[in-house]
Amino acid sequence: MAFSQDLTGEWRGTSTDIVHNFSEKVRLNFSKRKKKIDYFVKSYTPTRDSANRPFTLICHVIYKRLSEDSIYLAEDYIVSPHTPFLDRVCRQEMFLKISAHKGQLILSGVWKSYIDNCNAKGRIQFIKQ
Repeated sequence: MAFSQDLTGEWRGTSTDIVHNFSEKVRLNFSKRKKKIDYFVKSYTPTRDSANRPFTLICHVIYKRLSEDSIYLAEDYIVSPHTPFLDRVCRQEMFLKISAHKGQLILSGVWKSYIDNCNAKGRIQFIKQ
């Protein structure tokens, strides 16, 4: 099934880690690049620092269209906050299929960490808002 829908906008989802047995909420924001056919993407993940204070980790995300109904996303670098301990934070690469269910666009698939000291992988799903 081919999808020509615009991915622009906010996507909300859940990432499930099958290695460490936990889930976390994740948001993506897709915006069109000027005069290009691809997207500028950021991820937003609520988390806690070493003192257990909440904050949102914001990452720049690499976008690649793999086929008419699948994309690749990889958290490339941390945009905010700027804290030295975050250099060691695990980042994800995601292989996602684009589908539709009851009129809603869905991105779903698998993810894995790609930073050396991380060992995490799992399933992930986003719904366009």
